[in-house]
Amino acid sequence: MAVTRQATRPRTRAAHPRVVEPLHPHDPGRRQRHRAAVTPADPASRATRALISVPRIAGRPKAPVLSLHGLGDLFVPFSMEQAYARDVARHGRGHLLVQRAIRTVNHCEFSRAEVGTAWNALARWVESRRGPGKGHGSKRHVKVPVGDDVLDPAVVATETYGCRFSGRARTGTRALFAACPSR
Repeated sequence: MAVTRQATRPRTRAAHPRVVEPLHPHDPGRRQRHRAAVTPADPASRATRALISVPRIAGRPKAPVLSLHGLGDLFVPFSMEQAYARDVARHGRGHLLVQRAIRTVNHCEFSRAEVGTAWNALARWVESRRGPGKGHGSKRHVKVPVGDDVLDPAVVATETYGCRFSGRARTGTRALFAACPSR
């Protein structure tokens, strides 16, 4: 069972932490049984409307990361996904990164099914890392999700790149892409 943590802004809930529950692809209203809450490290900084620093992305994940990225996103171009993959690899943490290309143009234009499928894959991955067999010499199976190769120019240039994890709906900016072949 996956645990999600996020603290709310103090001005909305007076520093009382709140659990944010992920959408489930089959039942968006489903409640998770296991929950945890975390208070912010610096509650005062969360209450300000002033511009605060942007978190540094250094390519050193300490936990599994599964990213979704729209191929035509001009707000955060796909090349940033590729730069992140190179940074993570350079720091020897490629085993903690799985990336999926989605055939959309608008920033974060993912369907509930795409997000739910990715969330479930990430949760299985995290749980398999925590599962039985943590002892020395144990052989446990870690369920690393499948992703797209974002660094091979020949793969990225194929007509069907991004079809593997993109939904079939031809709505929104998805209609700008050639239809994916039937699975």
